[in-house]
Amino acid sequence: METDSNTVRLDARLLNAMKRLRMENIGLQKQLRSTRQTLSEMSSEATDTSFRSRDLEMKLAASEEQINQLQTLRNKLARLEEERSQWDAQRAAAAAVAQRQAAEISELKARLQAREDECSQLQAAEHATRVEMEELKAKARTVIAQHYQAMKSAQQQSRDAMDQARRSRAQLEVIRPVGHRKVLPPRSLRPSAATTPGGKP
Repeated sequence: METDSNTVRLDARLLNAMKRLRMENIGLQKQLRSTRQTLSEMSSEATDTSFRSRDLEMKLAASEEQINQLQTLRNKLARLEEERSQWDAQRAAAAAVAQRQAAEISELKARLQAREDECSQLQAAEHATRVEMEELKAKARTVIAQHYQAMKSAQQQSRDAMDQARRSRAQLEVIRPVGHRKVLPPRSLRPSAATTPGGKP
């Protein structure tokens, strides 16, 4: 009877042990399923994280490219600003040169107009001088012609007077008696001082 009791107790312990093992197995299976679920979720999360990381890396590369492009644009803008500043300076210098040249051209035009006016005045004075000279030449030619005619007339009158004097002397020589003193002709027949050779009466 004692053996049967021991067997019953042993069987009860075994049953209890098997129950505990079964419960532990069930717990372990639940834990395994939970662990697998967690692992699956972690794997999915890791995959998502990997995707997000790759996406972030792509975004970071795109951002770096944009930053590089922005820096390039900034450098280009700085160069353009510098070129514009130089161009503004050159334009201001060109405008100053153009303004100075315009002032010089205006001054040269004024000088040219003054020279043209002076030339016009000189031409008018020269024309008036030529006209006056022509008038003086004409007057001089007239005076010379008159003097020439007067000289010819005086010479003719002198020759006529001399001829008259010679004729008078010849007549006196004919009528003067031999041995008497020289008889002067009447005063009316004497040649005047203007017509006598040498200018003496």
